[in-house]
Order: sequence, then structure tokens, then C-alpha cells
Amino acid sequence: MGLKVHGDISSPFVKIVIMTLDEKNEDFELVFGGLSSLKTEEFTAKNPFGLMPAFEDGDLVLFESRAIARYVEAKFEGQGTALLGTNIREHALVNVWNDVESQTFYPSIWPICREFYSKKVPDVSVIEASREKLEKVLDIYETQLSKRKYLAGDFFSFADLFHIPVLHFLQCLSDDTFRSVINSRPHVYKWHQDITSRPSWKKIISEPKASDWSYIPKV
Repeated sequence: MGLKVHGDISSPFVKIVIMTLDEKNEDFELVFGGLSSLKTEEFTAKNPFGLMPAFEDGDLVLFESRAIARYVEAKFEGQGTALLGTNIREHALVNVWNDVESQTFYPSIWPICREFYSKKVPDVSVIEASREKLEKVLDIYETQLSKRKYLAGDFFSFADLFHIPVLHFLQCLSDDTFRSVINSRPHVYKWHQDITSRPSWKKIISEPKASDWSYIPKV
């Protein structure tokens, strides 16, 4: 039985899993039955929170995109891109920046995205407060990336990959906001240009549905 990813390619979190699998040169089946399927018993048996993605490898079922990605890296270690680095030192540095991404970067950028994709009238105060936080995070990134090519060192890793889908989400939803936070920082801009030029990412965004969120209801 092959690997299955349950979810829609438009989801930033599904993109994390797909990009990881492509970086590891692994084939998979993408399965999605529409938004209504997420609340069915069949899907919640795979992800009890009814959210994308879920993942199957034989009788092993996982959810949470970063956890799935780490499993894929561990299972296919030595194959494709070494997304946790190649030694214990690099592994530790990648995990530092993984924590920064999930605990500091993501909470500052996601409220901006949520306002644009889920609200008919985005709350400007939420956007501005979150953008202020994001600017501070990216100032630190600018310093870090002035010293090295990627966040954890001079090698591409999860520390970089985990950022790509949500930055794409923001760019598509509000390019003005994206430009104001990315393009104004030369090292961050260069890093973003580099990581989004990877074949695994280009393959994803070549799919028209990858950047289509029109099916998401706005309130």
C-alpha cells in the first residue's frame, strides 16, 4: 500500500507534506473529497480535529503537517534532501529554527492570512498588530540570513521549507502586505527567492488549484 496524503493542495499544511515527499523523491496519492468530507466519520478517524492533512502509510495514520514531515524524513533518511541536516549539530540548529517558525513566525503571520481569506471585511487592527509582530520577527531573520544562506546554516532544511506555504498564502491574498514585509529586507528577499525556486515547490504551484481558495466561505 502506497503513501496517501488526505487534503487539498490549496492548504498550506498539505503543501508542507507534499513538498517534503517530493524532496525525498517519494511518490504518493493525494486524496480529497471536498470540505464537507473533513467532518465525516471516515476522515475524523484519521484526524479527529477534522482538519487537513491526514496521512497514511500502510496501517500507520498521522495528522499535523510538521509531524508528518518529520516522519517522512526519518523513514526515508539518506534519500533525497537531508531536511534535518547531516549531523547532530545541524539537526539541533534545524530544530531551533523549526521552533522559531512554529512558535514565533507562524503566530505572527497566520492572523493576517486568516483575516484576508475568511473575512468579508478584514479587521485592519488585527492585520496591523500582527504585521508589527511579523516585522520584528523578520528583522531577526534579516540578521540571521546576512550570515548564512539558509536559516539553520548553508543548507536547505525544514527550517526553511516550513515557511514557504504560508508565505505563498500571504503573497496571494495580499501582495502589498507581502511586499512590505519581505521585499524591504534584502537578505530575507534573497532567501525567499531561493527557497521558492526549488523544483519541489515549483511543481506544487504549477497546479492551478494550489493557489485557489475561492471555495472557502467568508463570514
